[in-house]
Amino acid sequence: MNVDPQIGAIIIAIISGVGGWYANKSKKVSSNEAVYADHTKDLWKRLDKLTHELDDTKTERDSLRIKVNQLQSTVDGQSKTIEAQTKQIEELKNSVDLLRRHLG
Repeated sequence: MNVDPQIGAIIIAIISGVGGWYANKSKKVSSNEAVYADHTKDLWKRLDKLTHELDDTKTERDSLRIKVNQLQSTVDGQSKTIEAQTKQIEELKNSVDLLRRHLG
C-alpha cells in the first residue's frame, strides 16, 4: 500500500501532537499531586478545625432549639391566661351594662 508522503507526514504530525498533549496532561496531573501531597497535613488540620466548628454549631443549635421550645410553652401559657382574662373582662362589661340599664 502506497501512501502519499504528505499524508503520511500529516498522520505522523497528528499522532505526535496527540502524544505530546497526553504526555503534558500526565505531567500536570503528577505535578498537582505533588502540590497536594505537600499540603495534606494543612488540609487535614483545616478539615479538623471545620469539623470542630460544625460540632460546636450543632450543639449551639440544639441548645437554642430547647430554649425556643421552652419559650413557646411560656407564650402558649400566657396566651391562655390572656384569653381567660379577656373573657372575664367581657363578662364584667356585660355586668356593668346590665347594672347601668337597671339603674338608669
